[in-house]
Order: sequence, then structure tokens, then C-alpha cells
Amino acid sequence: MLDHREPPANDMAGHYAPSHTVKIRAGGALAALYSGEHAEVNSLHQQGIDRLAPGLEAEAWAPDGLVEAVSVRSAAAFALAVQWHPEWRPKEHPFYDALFQGFATACRQHRTNVPPSLLSAERVLQRFEQELIYADSGLPGVGSPAPPSSLHRL
Repeated sequence: MLDHREPPANDMAGHYAPSHTVKIRAGGALAALYSGEHAEVNSLHQQGIDRLAPGLEAEAWAPDGLVEAVSVRSAAAFALAVQWHPEWRPKEHPFYDALFQGFATACRQHRTNVPPSLLSAERVLQRFEQELIYADSGLPGVGSPAPPSSLHRL
């Protein structure tokens, strides 16, 4: 088993340096963003995925078989999660950059599908207040709108 924990290093570049490859699932969400079969990633996590939850699809694996990326199988929009830190100098790492470009493209596509009247922050908050419902928790009020007093404005 690889050591996926944060490597000992005296500088940030050492902490976030690529430490192993991942194998990218052919035909998956990551493969749609990046043309390589493998990519170098950093590794700074102390946990791993033992088994996937229903609805998740493995997208990339470390050489030791640990799942390093997942997607949501039935997601209507961009829904990827990774175990590495692609925010570290993405312009120096084409694979990291491809993730952010894919996310940016999904955001632009989403924005074009949202009526302009809903784009202002106040309208978004109003819509959120109107549509927010309690999670399926068994508490009274499940399925009814949350009272506005329970929302916190940022």
C-alpha cells in the first residue's frame, strides 16, 4: 500500500509535489476532460474509500488500487470528487487544469440555463428561502418550507 499521507517537506512545493500516478477510467467523466490514461497527482490524505456508496462511480485509482476520484453516476451536472489537491498550481499540471476547465465550462453552461431574473444575489437568496425544505429526518415539518427565521444570511 502506498503512503498517501502528506509527505515531510520544508516548503509548500514539496508538500504538493506529484507523488504517484492515477489510472483514469476509460470512458468516464475524467477521461472526458483529460486525454491521458494516467496522470501524476499529489497525495495528502489520511483516509481512503473502502467501498463506493450507491450511485458513485470510480474515476481514477492509485497504483495500490485505492480509489482517488469518483463521479455521481446520475448527476445532471458536473459532479466529481478527487482525493488530491488540483488547486495547487493547476497551470503547471495539465491534468489539474483540465479539472478546473471542466468545472468552469459546467458553470458557464449552468449560468446560460438560469433566467437572468434569478442571477442577482438577492433573488437567489429569495428563491433559496422559498424552496428550502427540511431533509428527510423524521422531524416535524418535513417537506414543508423552512421558516425564514431559520436561515442565516452571510
